[in-house]
Amino acid sequence: IVTHPGVTQQCDFLRRQPDLIVAIQRDPFGPGVTAVQLIDPEFPRPPGPDEIFQEGSRIEVDAENAQITFKADPPARVAENAAIADAGGNPLTLADLQPGQRVFVRGEDTGGDILITGITVIPQIDFVRVQPQIGDFDGGGIDNDVQVEIVDQNGVSLSLPVRLFLDFRPPEDARSGYIFTNLVPGPHVVEVEVPALPELFDRQRVFISARGSAFQVTETSPGANATGVPLITDITVTFNEPLRQFGDFIAISGVINPSPKNDFPDRIDLQDDGKTIRFENVELQEGTDYTLAVVAATSRSGNILAQPFHIQFSTGTVLAEVGNLAGAVTLTTSEQFVGTVRLFDETGKQIRETPLETNGSFQLSNVFSGTYRLSADIQAEDGRSASGFMDANNDDTPDTIDLQSGETRDGLNIALALPDPVQPGTGGVNRNAGIALDMDSRSGNQALDSLKALPDAEIQVAVYAKNVEDLIGFNVFFSYDTTAVAFKGVGEDTRGENNLLRLNAGLAVTLPPNVGVGTVEYAGAILGPTPQQAVSGEGLLGVFKFRTRKHFANRTDLLVPRVLLQSQSGADTVSVLARAALAQATSRILMTLSADTQTIPADGKTTATIKAELRDAAGIPVTEETRILFEVISGAASLDQTEVLTSDGTAKVSLLGSTPGTAVIEVRADGTTEQIKVALTPTEDPGGGGDTELPSGPRGPIALDLNTDAGDQEQIQTSTTPKPGDQVTVDVVSVSGAQGQIGFQL
Repeated sequence: IVTHPGVTQQCDFLRRQPDLIVAIQRDPFGPGVTAVQLIDPEFPRPPGPDEIFQEGSRIEVDAENAQITFKADPPARVAENAAIADAGGNPLTLADLQPGQRVFVRGEDTGGDILITGITVIPQIDFVRVQPQIGDFDGGGIDNDVQVEIVDQNGVSLSLPVRLFLDFRPPEDARSGYIFTNLVPGPHVVEVEVPALPELFDRQRVFISARGSAFQVTETSPGANATGVPLITDITVTFNEPLRQFGDFIAISGVINPSPKNDFPDRIDLQDDGKTIRFENVELQEGTDYTLAVVAATSRSGNILAQPFHIQFSTGTVLAEVGNLAGAVTLTTSEQFVGTVRLFDETGKQIRETPLETNGSFQLSNVFSGTYRLSADIQAEDGRSASGFMDANNDDTPDTIDLQSGETRDGLNIALALPDPVQPGTGGVNRNAGIALDMDSRSGNQALDSLKALPDAEIQVAVYAKNVEDLIGFNVFFSYDTTAVAFKGVGEDTRGENNLLRLNAGLAVTLPPNVGVGTVEYAGAILGPTPQQAVSGEGLLGVFKFRTRKHFANRTDLLVPRVLLQSQSGADTVSVLARAALAQATSRILMTLSADTQTIPADGKTTATIKAELRDAAGIPVTEETRILFEVISGAASLDQTEVLTSDGTAKVSLLGSTPGTAVIEVRADGTTEQIKVALTPTEDPGGGGDTELPSGPRGPIALDLNTDAGDQEQIQTSTTPKPGDQVTVDVVSVSGAQGQIGFQL
């Protein structure tokens, strides 16, 4: 029985057209149904993942109660020569079978009825146990594989088909002896379900400590310690195995410090059968030393990069001398653990990272001179996690490390303590938190959970958490249909919206996404969180980016079945099954943008009217009701409205600006995106600045000061009017109330 208010319309259709086919999509991560669709038998399609088809004539509908009931299958006939056997393979007769026994049945549909040709009795099983074994089962030379043996109450290996779950991955239809390969270091949870005996279930935790792989970087350009590198250059990294690629996503994460002028460009090529990745036309600064870091990568065969890879190069003639940092991470208890040490500069930007050795020690080699902070985040064998900064004097403030050229600093130790264990069966503070998906690309949760898009169009899905308490970390599991969309990547922020973990000025990091076939796992955490930095409320967890396939035609669902929310008191795995629906746009929309003026004074009063016109491929105005979205993506300007619902293909909004510059307005409708620019010009100052009315009254607790000396000189006006292009520096001064605070956000 399927009962839900959303199936009322389907019930009505089935009552009037019983020849329709009902497509039921089951929840692959637990009990329940995720979608009910009706299919015209004249336009059939094959079942999708976790989907079953049922003829409408085999269904009873109750439109009043929004309920669909599936009729029981008709009785089947046993063939005279049917093979009947017990669990041990011994032959039986039909008379030997007892009511209540579970059996496997094989047969065929003869057109008029079902003919059973074989029956095998399922043995009596009281319970099952998962017995995971860690080893090198794929011959890769590393003990990072897990073989899962499933036994019954007698210790006998189970012969029945099972469903295996590993962490947040989709289930595997398997049997006892199944092997999970190339697991990342840390704790993992293996769960088993027996579909034929749904009451049987077990779960066990395993811990992978081995870190190492034959997958490695073999060559880079520029090479290590290269000097005189051109200011515009191609950067290539070559591996000994091809990189894994899913859709548009290449399984590699890297960074250049300091950042290039154009950051990493969009133009990325895979060469040499996928072994070499090339970033074209990277723009570098003159006379600057750089560090190129490959933080994570996965090969096509599933091998992971065991150690981050780093090299230094320079656009100058001489490369600065580098230093080294070394130390250890310790726990107050004796649990085994794995983890990562991260190096941050004075601005909070992550510069380097390295995994811990099995004894907790670490070394960061070839680091340029500077002032740094160290943090560590670890996962213990029992699943608990902890993080913190180096704080040798225990003053609850991260220590700064001044590294000189050529210097080696050791003894940099970080002591961590695990949180108290959470009792099994007790929910945490976030057990009732909510998750929402938003396909609107504007900042903020617009709760747009359905969208139309053309083939080969880019879309994004923002994941928001609601009603969280004391949040310090998350793990989002995203599921999608690879035949409909291709994954491009995931971002932690939007243009105008920070990640939820940054709300209280905590130093948050996100990990490179773990991408599988039709799945993405994405995690983030606050490092060394204090109670003041833990987040409550709602906000953005991540933005998942996709491109529709060129043959995209049928409706598809983008799902978040599970989210792990980590608070300071424990972790909650929330089975939310949040969904966003993507359908094909019926026609290609052509959008034309215009402004009644291309230039307005930046006086905060004068407006420009932005007009959007929608036409189809034949040039006829679109009369179907369409939502048009407007957003200022650059410049100090604002719109009187950001969303217009139109039925005549036109929409108008008003724009005004307050600061000279260029305002860039992006407009979107049904998968079509266009931009228009409006210049914001300086306003005239007839009095040369002297006649401007200045604010008066008490200052603080935060004030602006044009005098950049230490303290607040209360200078709130320049002596002359700046010309376009002049640089003006403004101090943001805390006049009162800042003592004892730990951070800020402007």
